[in-house]
Amino acid sequence: MGSTATAAALGKITEAVVADTVGAEAEQQVQWQQVLPGQSISSILKENGFRNDHLGRVYSENLPLDQFPLIPGERFQKRWNRVSGLKELKFYIIPKRTSLTVWRQKDQAGATLRVENFMVKLRNFSGNAGFHLLGRIEAQADRSIANRFSDSFRLSGNWQELLNKSKHYQFVVEELFDNGTFIGFGDILETNLTTANEQHRRFFVAYPGGGAFINPDIQPAQRLFYSPVNYLRVSSAFNQRRRHPITKRRTPHLGVDLEMPSGEGVYAALDGIVVNVGRSRAAGKYIAIRHHHGFETSYNHLLSVNSNLAVGSPVAAGERIGSVGCTGYCTSPHLHFALKKEKRFVDPLPLLTVYPYHRKKYVGEKWLSLARGL
Repeated sequence: MGSTATAAALGKITEAVVADTVGAEAEQQVQWQQVLPGQSISSILKENGFRNDHLGRVYSENLPLDQFPLIPGERFQKRWNRVSGLKELKFYIIPKRTSLTVWRQKDQAGATLRVENFMVKLRNFSGNAGFHLLGRIEAQADRSIANRFSDSFRLSGNWQELLNKSKHYQFVVEELFDNGTFIGFGDILETNLTTANEQHRRFFVAYPGGGAFINPDIQPAQRLFYSPVNYLRVSSAFNQRRRHPITKRRTPHLGVDLEMPSGEGVYAALDGIVVNVGRSRAAGKYIAIRHHHGFETSYNHLLSVNSNLAVGSPVAAGERIGSVGCTGYCTSPHLHFALKKEKRFVDPLPLLTVYPYHRKKYVGEKWLSLARGL
């Protein structure tokens, strides 16, 4: 074959390959959307053509879809193949580095949960602090990152004053990508507030199943109670005049809400004796434990309570007593953790250590290496 014929043949092959590629891209449509306030996975599926029989097949996968924490503003992916009719919606459970893909094709439907290996980049943010500090962080990143920044100082005795009086802030955060597309922020790894006189630093120390913010300048001190979860993310603080998200009435919020994915472990904050276990309309599944010195802790909205626990059962600090859920008056999975002193509710945060008892040794070792390296 001559060079002219060869070039012509190669040209036709190239054109065919390009045509196939363009055709494949035309067949497949990918869109990104944000979760809107009030949406659930079920409502999003219905908006995208999933019929009741589709939903029945999806729910038969035994994945608690409506327990997954969809946060307004988070992104999800929609993928549709025009030729095959396959439609997929991919949601991200960022705290667990997992994704949930729900699909339908003709009369068939299903769901798959998988661990993702996101590409991670680190990004440094900084700026002037002051009374609008969290608003500035939210504008730079998003509300969840502003809340996490606040969480890193939350257990400091003067945390609100510290945030208000600081002159400058800085933090390092993970950016997560799926196939080159930014899907959200991961953990804040370092925070820094500068006041007129000193710097206040916190470093995130990861451990299996969670992590905690550590002050490298002060050895992690055991307060009276340990964290009841592996990861302290405060979604609602102790507040005598909170507006209830369901009833819309001003009612005291006599505890602290700790946001966690459904099914995550809940641990006894201190040694004690179970004094109540059951279910109520507002608290959902719950357990209450009496401790020494007139203290009592309660754990509400649980998905499950360990079956071996009953009134009178002894529990040890760090013992798993149940799992995070969304039972009772609840809008998303979290643990409502409450503390009583002589039968009177008190704010638990000033008495909490930033990590659960079963991570005590691990955090201590990490703090030593962190302090020596600074």
